[in-house]
Amino acid sequence: MNNIELKKELTDKQLNLVLTKMLRNQKSVIIAYILWWFLAGFGAHQFYLRRPVKALLILLPIILSILFVTSSFVLTTWKAANGVADFLKNIISDPTGGALLVVSILTVIILCLISFFIIIFDLFTLSRQVAKANGKIERGIIERVVSASSEEEKSSPVEKVL
Repeated sequence: MNNIELKKELTDKQLNLVLTKMLRNQKSVIIAYILWWFLAGFGAHQFYLRRPVKALLILLPIILSILFVTSSFVLTTWKAANGVADFLKNIISDPTGGALLVVSILTVIILCLISFFIIIFDLFTLSRQVAKANGKIERGIIERVVSASSEEEKSSPVEKVL
């Protein structure tokens, strides 16, 4: 059953309770786009929509690229501690240091491209994602209201008779 059909089965009191809770808990398209605009690289808009897996898919490449760049820089700098000229000479002459730096840079580029495409995809689908998140929130609220009402009815059969 979809949310509209579920709401048709609610009493007026239950429906008002659902609408009140929904007003407090619903997600805003405007806030989602503001988060996308300023913090998309960190997946903030996805965390806001309670989608941590997708947010981590955006955030993880950023974290990994920072780790790759830092580790490759530290390793190559450690091998060439005699200055900038020796650093560049050792990167070029040392196949492991240079290869590590090249692989790290390529990995960073690939990971950042993945994040970039996810972020651009979100630009065009964010309003639908907000609507879907709000639908899930509303369904959860409806289910809680219905279960609370059914528990109330089970717990006070004497009041019904009186």
